[in-house]
Amino acid sequence: MAKTVIWNKTASQQLDELLTYLHQEVSERAASRFLEKLYDRLDMLTRYPEAGRKSQKRKTVRFYKIDKHRRLYYRVHGRKLFVVFLFDTRQHPDKNRY
Repeated sequence: MAKTVIWNKTASQQLDELLTYLHQEVSERAASRFLEKLYDRLDMLTRYPEAGRKSQKRKTVRFYKIDKHRRLYYRVHGRKLFVVFLFDTRQHPDKNRY
């Protein structure tokens, strides 16, 4: 059975900032392609939540690669999939708390 996706405040804010950046600095098409990839990955994760790798820092958190440089961190609890963090791997690793 598919899970319900719930975004926490931090992840939602990170997504808004990323989409704004892509829209303003790259193109509308890049922003829409990223959003398509993101929702494709989320759709797959709602059906197969164990597909993501376990985080090294937190055992209850998993991550899945959205594209070449971005990871989606999530936690599964019951029938819910909580998106907790988006991370760009080009940033310094110390900024990743998961």
